[in-house]
Amino acid sequence: MNNWVIQTSTVLNEKQFSEWQKLVEEKTGMFLPDHRKSFLQSSLNIRMREIGCDSYDQYFSQLASGMKGKVEWAVLVDRLTVHETHFFRHPESFDLVRNYLRRMIPLRAKQGKPINLWSVGCSTGEEPYSLAMLVEGLIFEAQVQLYYGITATDISLPSLSTARAGIYSDRRLAGITELQKDIFFEKKNKNQYEFKQKYKDKICFARVNLLELEQAPIDRVDIIFCQNVLIYFQKERKHEIVTNLANSLEPGALMVLGLGDVAGWCPDSLKRVKAPNVLAFTRNID
Repeated sequence: MNNWVIQTSTVLNEKQFSEWQKLVEEKTGMFLPDHRKSFLQSSLNIRMREIGCDSYDQYFSQLASGMKGKVEWAVLVDRLTVHETHFFRHPESFDLVRNYLRRMIPLRAKQGKPINLWSVGCSTGEEPYSLAMLVEGLIFEAQVQLYYGITATDISLPSLSTARAGIYSDRRLAGITELQKDIFFEKKNKNQYEFKQKYKDKICFARVNLLELEQAPIDRVDIIFCQNVLIYFQKERKHEIVTNLANSLEPGALMVLGLGDVAGWCPDSLKRVKAPNVLAFTRNID
């Protein structure tokens, strides 16, 4: 058996785990609590075996500096984040967005102004594609012509690659109706479907680190959809992130978060939306 396999199967000691915690949080903002030590260790072991790295300390040094380290971070971050998602996940949140857009679409169409949406932490694409299907359906319902655009961001390059491709197995389309499947997807083979290009063209996928939102040129947003992302961050960091997100909202715009994401947070510029099982805010109109 190769020596590096034995070494990378050893347990992270407390000093090493502490250093990894600090590095991951510094680079991504994600905090790995003590109970996730075994998860981190397993993720590191798997990746180190793949690249033939023979110690935690060597891999740590590789990640901490240089262009090679930046590329490797993109791979490791993908391993450390959970990609459990599906179409129209958390229906109550999509119902709230639907009701909000149903009022907005006729007004914007009359004004000749577009609608801009932002899927924060879009993972493998199910969320922004769900939003696109929702908007398209409401435009058809209102019988108007209206331009809209969706910005879909994530820190994981592999996830963004999957999202851009927009190809899903039949099993992963469980959250949509047969009519939606017929309208929005093309069958590629027996078990795979691709989101149609004309709807993909309404979505811009981009890599954004939530620690660097002030550098992201995204503003004048009408709807921000940010769910299953903030679970990785500590309370103070969560508040910093959602405050920066809120700064991108248009007056009267809507921000939908995950339940329990930011307990006790509501700045003067926002108003909590009264909706069952949904955490959402609208930005005050000046």
